Amino acid sequence: MFFNFIVNHKIPALSWLAKITKDAKGIDIVMGHKVEHTENAFVSGAWDGPFSSMDFQNANFACCTGGKIHGPHNAIFSTPTHMQQYIFLINSNLHGGGVVILSNSLPFLLAATGLSLDPNHFTYEEDFDSTIRGFVNCIKHTRLSDNHVLQIYRYCSISIDHDLKITSYYHDKHLSFDDFTSYRNTLQNVARRIVANATDKSRKYKYGLVTSMSRGYDSVATSVIAKEVGCDISLHFSGPKKYLADDGRNIAKHLGFKHIIGRDANKYLRRTDSVEAEIFCTGDPGGFCQFTTFEDYYSNCIYFSGDFGENLWERVNLNLNNFLDFSVGGTFSCVSTEMEHFLRTGTIYLSLPSIGANDLLKLSKITKSPEMANWTLYNYYDRPIARRIVEEAGIDREEFGKTKVGGGNSVHYTTMKTLRKKLSPTSYEDFIHFKKNEVKYSRFKFALFTLNYFWKERAVFVNTLCSRIKIKYRMNGRKLGKHSSPIMNLLILWSNDRLTKRYKKELTQDKII
Repeated sequence: MFFNFIVNHKIPALSWLAKITKDAKGIDIVMGHKVEHTENAFVSGAWDGPFSSMDFQNANFACCTGGKIHGPHNAIFSTPTHMQQYIFLINSNLHGGGVVILSNSLPFLLAATGLSLDPNHFTYEEDFDSTIRGFVNCIKHTRLSDNHVLQIYRYCSISIDHDLKITSYYHDKHLSFDDFTSYRNTLQNVARRIVANATDKSRKYKYGLVTSMSRGYDSVATSVIAKEVGCDISLHFSGPKKYLADDGRNIAKHLGFKHIIGRDANKYLRRTDSVEAEIFCTGDPGGFCQFTTFEDYYSNCIYFSGDFGENLWERVNLNLNNFLDFSVGGTFSCVSTEMEHFLRTGTIYLSLPSIGANDLLKLSKITKSPEMANWTLYNYYDRPIARRIVEEAGIDREEFGKTKVGGGNSVHYTTMKTLRKKLSPTSYEDFIHFKKNEVKYSRFKFALFTLNYFWKERAVFVNTLCSRIKIKYRMNGRKLGKHSSPIMNLLILWSNDRLTKRYKKELTQDKII
């Protein structure tokens, strides 16, 4: 087998798509211009090993997707070693077509195959965001148009031979740490190796470094490590009002960041390019939309994120397993899958807390060990590891980790009335037009699905209402935040429709279509 590379400068810079035809020796790879490649390998992103080795599939920690020729009759494709980015695959060989097509971009895959999401399938949000169930229990396939199946690969490598036999196996690399010092050193060393990989002189494109800062636990602890490995740009929200008390600029100054950038979180509402579609298309409930106000800073950079710190660093953790299963207490609003956006901006997403996450049992033991007593508060918001990282960097205890504000603007519980406030006018009007005039689905089945959703999630809406009218009543519910939202499902359909059309427009010259 060999790769036939086709570089397209008009599609998102880090996107790629592979077409494998049964018994053919060549595999066509259409890719954006920032996907690095050699004769027998290609990669979108970085990992904690030497860039020249191209051994990303065996990395201890990888923030990349890619593929390699593995012998005369086999190719291997690999996802990151975190759960926020996927590889999507359509096997037309099951329908007698003799072709397998896979990509790190869902809209790219749909554009290449001429397929679409099924508008009468109402649970795409759950399909994509079942990431919170971990790599063993997450949903691994979903429906497409014309009775096709979309396969979703997370946290694994995929082997495909010339006869189109597909085998996948989970990543199984474990980092070595057994106390706070060794764990902290692991975070720093892995981050440093990823930075070295992303800035390697033999790369065609090298990456900058950027982090974001609030006054919570996760972003501050992440930024401490980011600063130690060379990051000098810190981003924070300077508005609207709810973020003022969570402004991390003073902490950034104390840590020595040279460039401290504050912007209003709602600036994205003035955009006219429907950037929200890039966030929603694979199930992200919109939490990252506000962060796109900093796009000019995190483009072409490693973006250090504290995502999933609440699942990995919290002292009282109800999800003690090594399978990245955060389903107890976790909701779809916690899922961060803005992969399509980062493919276009050329951003490498690095969730620092995810380093070593497949050893959560060991990490929890460290969190509760006697050596962490001085950094344990024994309250509802208690992350001793993050607190120790930050306090030992010279930040006063009263400056962070007091209240949980959180960034983002999730639409999971949004109604049509409130959705207008969370989308730019351009996106909202286009979405309404799509909903009323373009997408064809059973209105009756959708109405039943909507009623069922509100019934299952009724506790959230009742409690919100009681809080607003100051009635002391609280209703309990089961699996709250884990049911597909009707509006979110429509937003996923809209997003993929619009992004698929963008890809089709730029792919007409490529023979793979």
